[in-house]
Amino acid sequence: MSILAKLRIIASIVREGDPYELITHIANHIYSSEQCYVLRRDLSQPLTPRPTAKIPITVRRLEPRDMPQIIAERPTGLLLGVIRSRLRQCYVALTKDGEVCYLQWIIPPEERARLRRIRFRDMYAFDDDTVMLEFAYTFKRFRGLGIMGAALADIAEENRKARWAVTYVDRENVASLRGCRSAGFFPHMLRLDKWRFLHLTQSIQSPGPLEDFWSAPLNPRTEEKPPSQKRVV
Repeated sequence: MSILAKLRIIASIVREGDPYELITHIANHIYSSEQCYVLRRDLSQPLTPRPTAKIPITVRRLEPRDMPQIIAERPTGLLLGVIRSRLRQCYVALTKDGEVCYLQWIIPPEERARLRRIRFRDMYAFDDDTVMLEFAYTFKRFRGLGIMGAALADIAEENRKARWAVTYVDRENVASLRGCRSAGFFPHMLRLDKWRFLHLTQSIQSPGPLEDFWSAPLNPRTEEKPPSQKRVV
């Protein structure tokens, strides 16, 4: 992909007007090195124990009436850019009072081309029998309540045809990794990303050795911890 095409994509996903987010994206694409887990869950196997949040939540498809709450939470930046890109199958988690507390996209194989217009990294383990979970976001006032794991577990099961679900999480984002673990995901690959002046080099290797929490006994309460700063992945 040409540098001009990459710049257009970077601009398109932050076109809602957040200058800090745009600067961060450009800086990361000029020079950065990251490790990212490719996490996978076998949807043919029942999830036991099943994670539960510390507050009651329900999961459903995004509806137009949810937009005011989302805009109030994130009035600019990536999330609105993804919503307005018309990437389908966004799900939200709601509290018993109808407040949106979490959102995430589940992306079937037929949406891969649309996703590539937003994410131009190679998509490992995203096969024809697989769905991808992307662009997770927990609303700030609901963090630390175990919502991610419980919501992710339900959203991953929305596509009845898929055998596998995959998601990508930065290895340093321990809060999200714990949430994914409670939702039945486990490291499948480790992706290495190197950006050098808008040129991306990617490679894949074995995910081991793993952090201790991957082998620790699983508590039915999702293990997501309050992060100092949670970012969209």
